[in-house]
Amino acid sequence: MSKGNTLIINRVGFTMTFMMALLLAIIAMYLYIAPHTFALVRGAELVNSSAFDWVNSYALRTLFVALIIGLLLFLQTYKLLIGTSLFSH
Repeated sequence: MSKGNTLIINRVGFTMTFMMALLLAIIAMYLYIAPHTFALVRGAELVNSSAFDWVNSYALRTLFVALIIGLLLFLQTYKLLIGTSLFSH
């Protein structure tokens, strides 16, 4: 594989990982700000307060995963990032 191809693959991987972290952060904010609307978009209905607590917990978990992936990407720890990306869902 030539150096040019490796550079393209690295840029595509970086971009896709960055977009994944950004999308997770957006989903987390949407979950936290409007849990009822998010549940309706997903096809579920929140009927009691315990369901809202679960959604808030899920939002915080999703935000944490987004921040960890973003940090690992920023620090360029690619081997750890691969494992985190595979096992974070």
